[in-house]
Amino acid sequence: MKQNPPMSQQRPQFQGGPTGQGTAAYPQLGIRPAPPMNLTGQMQNMSISQQMTQLNDMGNNVPNQGYVNGTASGNITPTGPAFPQRLPITPGMVSTPGSMPGLFQRPLGMPRQRMPTLPSPLSGPQRPLPPTMPGHSYGIPTVSTPQSSLGISSQYPTPPTSNQLSNIGIRPMEPVGIQPLASSPAEAFPATGQSLSMSQQPQAMQQMGIRPLPQQRMPIQPGSYPVQGQYPQVVGPHQVPRPGYPQPGMVPPGRYQQPGAYQGAAPGYAGPTGYAQQKPPGLDPDMIPNTTAVWREDLERYSGKPFDTNSKGVVPPLAATDFSAVDKGNCNPKFIRSTLYGIPNSPDLVKQTLIPLGLIISPLALLKEDETSPVVVDFSVTGPPRCVRCKAYMAPFMKFIDGGRRFTCPLCKGISDVPQDYIAYLDNRGERTDKYQRPELCLGSYEFLVSKEYCRESSLPNHPAFIFVIDVSYNNMKNGLVTFLCSYMSQILENLPRENDETLVDIGFITFSDEVHFWDFSHARPRMIALSDLLENFSPQAHYFLVNPTQAKNKIDQLMTLIPQLYTEDQGTQAMLGPAIEAGMQALTVSKKNGKLVVFQSTLPECGKPGGLKVRDDRKLLGTDKEKNILAPQTTYYNDLAQKCAELGVGVDLFLANPSFIDVATLAQICRLSGGTVYKYTYFLAEKDGQRLFEDCVRSVRFTSAFDTVMRLRTSTGLNPCNFYGSYFMSNSSDVEMGAMDSNKAITVEIKYEDKIPDEEAYFQLAFLYTSLDGSRRVRIHNLALPTVSQYSDVYKLVDSDALINLMLKQAVSTILDSSPKGVRDNIIKRVAQILANYRKKHKYATEYCTTYPA
Repeated sequence: MKQNPPMSQQRPQFQGGPTGQGTAAYPQLGIRPAPPMNLTGQMQNMSISQQMTQLNDMGNNVPNQGYVNGTASGNITPTGPAFPQRLPITPGMVSTPGSMPGLFQRPLGMPRQRMPTLPSPLSGPQRPLPPTMPGHSYGIPTVSTPQSSLGISSQYPTPPTSNQLSNIGIRPMEPVGIQPLASSPAEAFPATGQSLSMSQQPQAMQQMGIRPLPQQRMPIQPGSYPVQGQYPQVVGPHQVPRPGYPQPGMVPPGRYQQPGAYQGAAPGYAGPTGYAQQKPPGLDPDMIPNTTAVWREDLERYSGKPFDTNSKGVVPPLAATDFSAVDKGNCNPKFIRSTLYGIPNSPDLVKQTLIPLGLIISPLALLKEDETSPVVVDFSVTGPPRCVRCKAYMAPFMKFIDGGRRFTCPLCKGISDVPQDYIAYLDNRGERTDKYQRPELCLGSYEFLVSKEYCRESSLPNHPAFIFVIDVSYNNMKNGLVTFLCSYMSQILENLPRENDETLVDIGFITFSDEVHFWDFSHARPRMIALSDLLENFSPQAHYFLVNPTQAKNKIDQLMTLIPQLYTEDQGTQAMLGPAIEAGMQALTVSKKNGKLVVFQSTLPECGKPGGLKVRDDRKLLGTDKEKNILAPQTTYYNDLAQKCAELGVGVDLFLANPSFIDVATLAQICRLSGGTVYKYTYFLAEKDGQRLFEDCVRSVRFTSAFDTVMRLRTSTGLNPCNFYGSYFMSNSSDVEMGAMDSNKAITVEIKYEDKIPDEEAYFQLAFLYTSLDGSRRVRIHNLALPTVSQYSDVYKLVDSDALINLMLKQAVSTILDSSPKGVRDNIIKRVAQILANYRKKHKYATEYCTTYPA
């Protein structure tokens, strides 16, 4: 086996010092020579344990010769006590200065000193390095520095030299990583107040004889933060905290912390000298919830688990979550969603939180198959029981008194008598014995069949009808819209609303360009009736204009084949939209039907005719303060026409396939006030936009199930509905009227505070009066009872973000005619910033998710 060369060959020996001055130059180099020791060659024949015993005896018998005097010259003469009394050490014992007795024990009477610390190439607190044993090296040379620079004593006991260890039979290990010594303490260690960058630290360590560790990317450990370049998944307010990601109260690397704190350091450690603490400009982006993760967690939470509508102090599932709900006294969140599920009991609390109170109401929302649709209760003879004061309908939150003969309304605090045929006994809890046999006493949503007193002109209506009003001018024939509609009309009619797999609605067809054409189905083949005088009030008879789509299927197919052939040669480019809509409205009125007009238009109505408009396509105004001028209607003609439609129970859906400017701001009024929808296809081509047009037509006819509707919202004392947003018409301050409504529409209501809420719960009741597909008149009731709160934390915790965004956006859009687009955008940003600022200021829970900054 190859033997290591002796130490005399490994390291150059100093013969009288490098300049011939002996060992006097050693202190200048930071080297302490060992005291003279009388070693004999006999120890070479001893065992290891005997050698260690002999070595201890020799150290204990040395006379008091003192420490090395660094100022002496020539041969060094020891003075003073050299080695203190030592305890024997045994093989395998490792001792460190000041901890265990042995070879490196500090002298008696010498104060305990701290070990020096060296700059580390890794971020984090600095730790002292362990001392080196004789013959072993950590890559750090033994240096001696003045106490003034490092705060440690330079008079440590000197260990035996390598020659002395070799004489007693101990072969020292080969030195590793020995580098030239520093010429001064300032060169070995940076001065106080000086900091080394990450790029400078490895070079400085090389000069000090330290081999820096290679830079490695460390894996994310639980409870720690990832290194730069690795982004964690942020935990949102609806998520369970996960190990390895930022948790509430933790500060990411590089973020500001409280003074005196340093990432990863022990309490009280302020970090390395010169550490630059930078204040971030705003909220910590790492603490912003991940919307996708929040939605997925909400989906998993309610997957296979129904939501209890009577849960107090619980925010319902997100609007995008596919969930099921069980009606237990409160309506399904799909019908009504509130921005707050903890209602502030005072207006001051709302003003300070800046969160508006509002309801998103969709009375005809579609339910899943495993959910119960509103039960129909027949009160068509006597009418449903109602409060004599506020006219609220019977609901689960009504309180019965006097043995069930009277009830108290929590909305207005009024007391009403119970009808004789509706009286029932009360149990020991004060509840009616038939509570769970009557839907209006135990469910949040139900319907009442009502009498003709709830109908227009006190007469029950007929079943509704749909009329297709088609523009057959040159533009629509050229782009293929008319041909496409006629080809797919049979499939569109298959999606008409049905009850018990039977289509109850009737249909009719009107075509128009520069004149209006009715189509008569009373003959073997469809016939056209032209209305050339646009100012003439002409209404065709319902028995030949409106037909059942199932019974007249063959005649309808013949008409769809005839229309493209008849208008192929028509070169007229003008289309009279207003007179065509008036004709359809009059046709429904004469037949005593409610219904819906599905209108297809491609050109701007000609100026000079009823409903004619001017071209005002000034693109230079877009994005400026004058943009609001082109967003306002040109004329009130379509507003007045829409109000007539709403009063007669007629809704209008408008499909615009325009090749040029068509003034949607004016034409959309006919849909906005009648409860309809605008669908726009700029530069329509049947090959490109045909599929989208077909799907929109199906949606328009399939989900419309309510006609001639009137909606009213009743609230608890202290609350008042003030602003309404959506497609509707209001003839008074409380009733919202619509000609037709489908399951995809919603009305947003903003609620203002008039006084404090005295009760522990706030109550809301929506009454939705409408004509159903079978022609019956019904009132659909949705009830909602929410707890009142008085603390900021409860208000913020019970905010429905989906409903809040819906309300704020509709409020912003409603101001587009009074402000510039930039003003609308700035107003939204300002409101959101104020809500978040109050959240961080008022709510204690916010401090766990927001970084605190010094004043």
